[in-house]
Amino acid sequence: MNKRALFVAMLAAGLGTATLPATAETVEDMSFSGMWNLCDSDKNGAVTKAEFLTAMGKAYDAHMKKMKSMPDGGKMMKGEALTADGLRALFRATYPGP
Repeated sequence: MNKRALFVAMLAAGLGTATLPATAETVEDMSFSGMWNLCDSDKNGAVTKAEFLTAMGKAYDAHMKKMKSMPDGGKMMKGEALTADGLRALFRATYPGP
C-alpha cells in the first residue's frame, strides 16, 4: 500500500472513531457494551451480583416509567408490578436479539 493510500485509510479510521458517541451508561443504551458499562459500576472489569441487580433494577424502573406513560401500558402492569406482557416487553428492550 502506498503512503497516500495508507494515510487516507488511517485518516478515515480516525475520523470514524472520533464521531462515535461516547459509551452510554444509561438504561437507554441496551447494547452489550452499554449494559456492561451500566453493570460494572466500579469499573473493575467484573460484574458482581449486586452490581447486576442494581443495573437491572434501574432498567426495570425506567421500563415501568415508560409503561405508565403508554396508552396500553395498563395491560402490561398490575399496580407497581409487570404482567407477563410487560416483562416480555422489558426482556425485548433489554435484549432485542442478535
